[in-house]
Amino acid sequence: MDSLLNLSKTCYLFWLVRGDVPLYVTVSVSSLCAVAGFDEVIMCLDVSEVDMPFEFVRETYFPEVTQVVTPQEFFEKEAFSIYSSLHGRYEVVNKADFFRIYALYRFGGFYCDTDTLALRPFQPLVTGSSYISSEDGSHLSNGILFTEKGHKALEFMYKNFTNRWQPNTFNLVGSQWFTELEEYFLVDWNRNHHYYISWQEWKKLFSPFSGEVEDLFTREVFSVHLWGTTLRRNNFYLSPDYVRERPSTLFSKIVQFLSQKDSVICKELCQ
Repeated sequence: MDSLLNLSKTCYLFWLVRGDVPLYVTVSVSSLCAVAGFDEVIMCLDVSEVDMPFEFVRETYFPEVTQVVTPQEFFEKEAFSIYSSLHGRYEVVNKADFFRIYALYRFGGFYCDTDTLALRPFQPLVTGSSYISSEDGSHLSNGILFTEKGHKALEFMYKNFTNRWQPNTFNLVGSQWFTELEEYFLVDWNRNHHYYISWQEWKKLFSPFSGEVEDLFTREVFSVHLWGTTLRRNNFYLSPDYVRERPSTLFSKIVQFLSQKDSVICKELCQ
């Protein structure tokens, strides 16, 4: 169990830059660094599709991340070849799916999506060789995932990834695949742990919240999902002034909470 505890203090993140990095991503990553209990946060940052220097993006948007690496540095030769070959309508999603499968199979630890607002340490959630959450009580979500190194389901996924993925088909190698392999994972069916607000009610994240962030702890909430894809599809963009202009919203209250927990990005937003 000690080895699992050590693994649970490492987190892997991925972001493929296609323009300015959205504010919700920088806040999410900052929260994972500040309060999720990780000793080491490793981000694979792909800037190959933009005319921005790697170091500029790293220093500007992800100053708290322990280690930021390029895909060439992160993947071994065979894996990088697979990663580079992924293309099509869902290229970004497929690359993120391949990254999380490879990272946890190869190294073990946590993977978190970069629209996860952490509120407290994740380590108490780890009680065995894996941890995977559900966003609806019926299907698995790979947005927050923990496995031991060399986990057999992740090994199967890595070795069969190229046979399963399709460039213009969504989710074949994402949550759907994990749900098909449910029997190999220790599943957390309590959607409140991470999906307190469903994607259909995403606007509640940006509506007045009468309580305090600490009230969420009594409801067993460890993090809040920001539904980044839904925000982008609805052209909902957060500006640096948002927290000052709308301080009573749930998002703003979480930012204020995190600013008191050593989140550099959130402190800057609250100044």
